[in-house]
Amino acid sequence: MSNNDEQRVSPVAKELELSYNAKSGKPKPAAYLGSLKRIGVEPNDAVMVGDQLFTDIFGANKIGIYSVLVKPIHKKEILQIRLKRPFEKILLFFYKLR
Repeated sequence: MSNNDEQRVSPVAKELELSYNAKSGKPKPAAYLGSLKRIGVEPNDAVMVGDQLFTDIFGANKIGIYSVLVKPIHKKEILQIRLKRPFEKILLFFYKLR
């Protein structure tokens, strides 16, 4: 599932032979639940791999999906994401202190 549009998501999904949900609406719980229902998987049997703490990880954790935070692939990101990165770093710093 991705918040990107069909044009960006489709080529990657086809190359990997995966189904996909473009413009999914993360981090809304309904977005995750809809994607899981589409593939017939329960939240406790799923894993969310993502590079954004506030959309991918928090959204998944909210409904009980195990999540894995990875480093972003590309350094070039849209402004909306770049503005969130400093806040992610602060939260991750305090998380690591625990």
